[in-house]
Amino acid sequence: MAELQGTPATHLLSMRRTLQAPREAVFRAFTDPAKVQQWYGPRGFTIEIEKFEARVGGPYRLCMIAPDQKRHWLRGEFLIIQPHERVSFTWVWEQGDIAGLESLVSVRLDAKGDATELLLEHRRLPSESSAKAHEGGWASSFECLADFIATEGR
Repeated sequence: MAELQGTPATHLLSMRRTLQAPREAVFRAFTDPAKVQQWYGPRGFTIEIEKFEARVGGPYRLCMIAPDQKRHWLRGEFLIIQPHERVSFTWVWEQGDIAGLESLVSVRLDAKGDATELLLEHRRLPSESSAKAHEGGWASSFECLADFIATEGR
């Protein structure tokens, strides 16, 4: 389920997904660079991680490589790391029409029996079209995350 909200200045993307894994496993999938590299990004993309320090104030820089080999560099800083509960980080594309604009991603993990409900909020997106593009990317990424957790992410 996804919801878009916004004004002309800022847009919010909210998405929920239930994953069949304990929240500890889902948290590790977001904070362990070896795991991130295996699922992050839209289906068909590969991930190259240059730096990934999942701690408050820690930087990250990674590249999402499309099937056509086009490279999409992304960087940011971790703002909140609450083990097994929450991860928040800034998000800055390095190229394209929104290069240099900082948005904010927050991921909350709620235990639901043996499963985990993931709530993602991607804030401060500059336009509705940007929010919709990110919605497609996150939806595909969550499919990859579900596949990863089902096969090897626990």
